[in-house]
Amino acid sequence: MECRDAQFYLRLKRHAGAPGTDELGSEVQGALAEHCARCPACAADARAAAAFDRALATAMSDVPVPAGLHSRLLASTGAKAATARRARVARAGALALAACALALIGLGSYARSRPVVDTDGAEGLAQVADRQSHFPEGETSAFLARNGAPPALPLPFEYGLHVFNGYERVGGRDVPVVVFHSPTGRGTAVVYVFAHNGRFNLDHLREAQVSGSRVQVFPGQGEFKGFTYVVLTKNAEDVQQFLRAPFQRG
Repeated sequence: MECRDAQFYLRLKRHAGAPGTDELGSEVQGALAEHCARCPACAADARAAAAFDRALATAMSDVPVPAGLHSRLLASTGAKAATARRARVARAGALALAACALALIGLGSYARSRPVVDTDGAEGLAQVADRQSHFPEGETSAFLARNGAPPALPLPFEYGLHVFNGYERVGGRDVPVVVFHSPTGRGTAVVYVFAHNGRFNLDHLREAQVSGSRVQVFPGQGEFKGFTYVVLTKNAEDVQQFLRAPFQRG
């Protein structure tokens, strides 16, 4: 397994649920573990996932919570646990309420359900990775267009550094993301594409830096009007090292 494939599977693994669910399949999990054991960069990326999410949460300080969610969670957790099954339900509701509270104060995002991986198994994942690996710019253009966004990014990213197109769960909603790795392989840039469709309050979105992660905000202009692009870089000084050299831009 190469670093490009490992980065792809690491991002899917973040949504794989509780330990033991093994939604990536034992073969992929084994190959990923073997790669991380001999690749310090990918191993560090896996360990830094929590800090990565906290950096985005710092920027998204005013994410709306669906109407009625708080009262429904309170009602669920307030029920008496008459049986062992009810006790388990109450514990799950308490955890969900805690996640909701974090979302309300801007320290995290709450997801009512895990994102569904649209695939027929490991073979389907490999096919997606293969297409993105061989045709990164075209696949990204089609991915953005399918999500109603302009079929390009506002910055001239170097698609030789492209890793992954997919979604991140923010405030209970899927947000399109495009992921790049740095030329050294130690840094990562994640481009979040937020549409101005009323689903998010972007008024308080500001640039931020937490440890080795930095958030930069690029309001769309011209053909990109109606969208805000948030670039989260990790183990990189800024977004410049992910862009094409000036003489390569056309």
